[in-house]
Amino acid sequence: MVPFRVQWSWYVLKSKNHALFKRELKRSSNFWKALALKFIPNLHKKPLKLRLKDGNFVQINKFMDLFIFHEIFIDGCYDTTKLGAKPVIVDIGANSGMFAIRMKQLYPDATIYCFEPFEENFEHLLQNTSQFNGVTCYKKGVAANTRSEKLYIHGINPGAHSIYEEVVPHHAQVANVDLVSINEIQDLTGITRADFLKVDCEGAEYEIINAMTPETALIYPKMVVELMLHPDESVDKLIQLGYQVHRENEFIAHAELPME
Repeated sequence: MVPFRVQWSWYVLKSKNHALFKRELKRSSNFWKALALKFIPNLHKKPLKLRLKDGNFVQINKFMDLFIFHEIFIDGCYDTTKLGAKPVIVDIGANSGMFAIRMKQLYPDATIYCFEPFEENFEHLLQNTSQFNGVTCYKKGVAANTRSEKLYIHGINPGAHSIYEEVVPHHAQVANVDLVSINEIQDLTGITRADFLKVDCEGAEYEIINAMTPETALIYPKMVVELMLHPDESVDKLIQLGYQVHRENEFIAHAELPME
């Protein structure tokens, strides 16, 4: 079986969208340099920075950061959702903050609340978002109810840690993290409504969605969610809450409350 990093690197090198790197980056050659330096694990341990065309940066710590960068900035996986000029955005599963950077790139006046429970990811999140005003970061995960929980750490992918052991069956280590209920986010942040909710938390989306009430849905009228566990049941619950759901693929769903 071909290792993922070999397979994905070959895919990126063969792709015909190299012009998109020039569109997003001041020096597109820095992406290929980072790919070479981060390809072999532990060959280059120091973080690298990709400078964006708007002058901001994305910090690259590990190979998988390049995959996430490509997904968000080159593929534009979150660009299809159109928001107003000054949106309020909640990011559950913020990881190193690339989604927040992209939202700030598209909506400079956005107010963003990021939730990331794992210490290492959270430090990278702070580094990446320190260049912006209007971004608040919480070292907490989100779940159905407020509690402390075990987080199973993926040994390779910093975006694949999960509170569900079955999602990370060959976990390298376990960390204790704090979680806050989806229904308590507004108390923590002070918001009464968010224009966009992004949920990418490796299985916890299942309990988050099931904990939502019709009142919670009104706070989050537009959302995109990664479906890791029980995707059909999660979609059914969203529909019961009144959302119109579009499944982009097996794992990604866009949900929106119809406008009155």
